[in-house]
Amino acid sequence: RGALSREETGFLLRTVPKFFHADLLDVVVMALVEALGKWAGGKWVHFHVQDSGRRVIPGADDLDLSRTVGNFLCRRHFVLERPDAVNSGDALRSIHTQLRRIPNKGFGYSLLRYCSGDDEIARQMASLFVQEQDLFLNYLGQESKPPTNPAAGAFRPARESTGARNHPKNKITGLGLRCDVRVNGGCLGLN
Repeated sequence: RGALSREETGFLLRTVPKFFHADLLDVVVMALVEALGKWAGGKWVHFHVQDSGRRVIPGADDLDLSRTVGNFLCRRHFVLERPDAVNSGDALRSIHTQLRRIPNKGFGYSLLRYCSGDDEIARQMASLFVQEQDLFLNYLGQESKPPTNPAAGAFRPARESTGARNHPKNKITGLGLRCDVRVNGGCLGLN
């Protein structure tokens, strides 16, 4: 569990995109790839990125989501090469480039594997990853600003614990590492 200060988070949100054309998710993925690559001693890092929220689905610009409620969940599978970079800027450029080369931001893997109805395609998709559930990066994005209209503020974050995030029977194989990342109160936090 950790958090950056408002100043550090502001730097990542405002300055990094100007100089590197990268967003906060790129920075978090770069740090994850670097840390796991050093720890495991490998050149390639496989992990899952789970987006919660209303991010735009690639190629679905005409979807009207205005009458929907709740979050959408998109799990994308990535295998990225740990950059042989001299500095963080070069590492970020490498990760940014690798992420942009993934077709449809990785959105189609689960559709092809689980919803294609074609056993051969499902088998090919399954063979891409040996361990299905080992490392998850759950990118929750930035907290929305509270509404200025008091009547619209009927909902707010609960102060009490919401309980366990996962049922005890929901076993994760492999490393079993989950990183939840969110900008809350102007500070980037990691659990």
